[in-house]
Amino acid sequence: MELTILGYILIPIGLFFLIWRPLYLFYLAVFFIPFSASSVLNFDSISFGLQPSQYFGILWMTSGFMSLLIRPKLTIPKEVKSSLALILLFGFFIGASLLMPAIIAGNVEAPGAQGYPGTAPVEFSAFNVTQFLYVAYGILLSVNTAIRVRDNQTAVKAARVYVLSGLFVATWAILQYFCYYAGVAYPSALFNNSASSYALGYNQELSEFGLRRLTSVAVEPSALARYLLTCVALVSVMLVRKKSLFRWRLMQPAALVFFIMVLLLSTSTTAYVGLILLFALLLLVNVRTPTVWSKLALWLGGLLLMVLALVTAFPNFLDVLTVLTKGKLQTFSGQERLAVILEAFKLFEQFPILGVGWGSTAADSLIVKLLSNAGILGSSMFFAFIVSILRTALRAANAEPQALHNALLVSFVTALCLTLLVDMLIGFSFVFGHFWFLAGLSLSLSGAACRVRYGTIKIGLSRTDLKAKLSY
Repeated sequence: MELTILGYILIPIGLFFLIWRPLYLFYLAVFFIPFSASSVLNFDSISFGLQPSQYFGILWMTSGFMSLLIRPKLTIPKEVKSSLALILLFGFFIGASLLMPAIIAGNVEAPGAQGYPGTAPVEFSAFNVTQFLYVAYGILLSVNTAIRVRDNQTAVKAARVYVLSGLFVATWAILQYFCYYAGVAYPSALFNNSASSYALGYNQELSEFGLRRLTSVAVEPSALARYLLTCVALVSVMLVRKKSLFRWRLMQPAALVFFIMVLLLSTSTTAYVGLILLFALLLLVNVRTPTVWSKLALWLGGLLLMVLALVTAFPNFLDVLTVLTKGKLQTFSGQERLAVILEAFKLFEQFPILGVGWGSTAADSLIVKLLSNAGILGSSMFFAFIVSILRTALRAANAEPQALHNALLVSFVTALCLTLLVDMLIGFSFVFGHFWFLAGLSLSLSGAACRVRYGTIKIGLSRTDLKAKLSY
């Protein structure tokens, strides 16, 4: 066990806020969500690093548990009870699926078993436990966010912190870019210091083009892209809805341009496919917004201009784009991923109830990953949870449609849907905190909007006046 440089700085800060300002732990957990290659505490024996977001998140949840011990009264908003029950059932079935590797006991082989490349026997190992702990932490983060973030002011601040974190991460990616081309040593000891072997992704490059792949503080380019795509989704919806998270109104359009530029430079297939999916999703979600066509035309025009600028600055950019999209499907890498997905689906056919156990096989597809690892029981609970979030959000959509928190709700649901669409193509992002945070805050905002819609929250008005105002 070893404290990192980051650990010496962040651990005392976390303990301070645990005692004096527990809510700040939540904001810090949100800020450090994309820092998947960072660690405050390394466990070299099992190649595991405790991420800053996990550290602050655990402290924040601990503060809630301590408050519950002092005042043993837990109030769960009725609007989110069914959703929380479903996600907890999902966690239960994920835990139950861990019995399967012990039952199978090596009699079946699976691709990516125990985290190893290639095919290996399905046996219970520490890898199954760590994969389960990622899910358990994520579920607890979603549940705590949905229950404890009860006011829109906290939700707005959390969204602001999320976008500001994206700006920092994008800036660090540009620093990584210039360090490589200027021949300066990249300071990996700061934010790429996890004991996990996956944290070495900052060394990746496209050797045939002489391009450095950008990871910033994430474990790999696709992880960086997954996170920044959600930031683009949040900011884009807020711009279309004519709402701003910041006092300086140019902050959001500037952030949007910066995020897209870094995504284009990241050389990540996920980034390029995700931007296309996001454009389609923005049309679908905001089709009734009067200015949606002009705003999205401007969005698309800006994207094309940035691509043109990159082609001008880097003549081989289109070749890179082709290799990372169309070319990838035709290479061994793309064919191998498809073969793994097919093998994983065959395992689901053999063990349909609970799959082969969480973490027992790899699959670069959300649906096949869930079916093969958690069976019908786990998969059905997960998708029922997602449907319940969308249903609650739709119920809340008519509550003060011009309000900031309503636009924020639409932006978070859009980012969540984008994450799911990307995950269907490249695999479930359960190890990254952004999925669980987006799900939790979407529930929180939906619950608050429903309470406003049905007159259970007073906002400076009597219930009668509030209902009259909303019906008008």
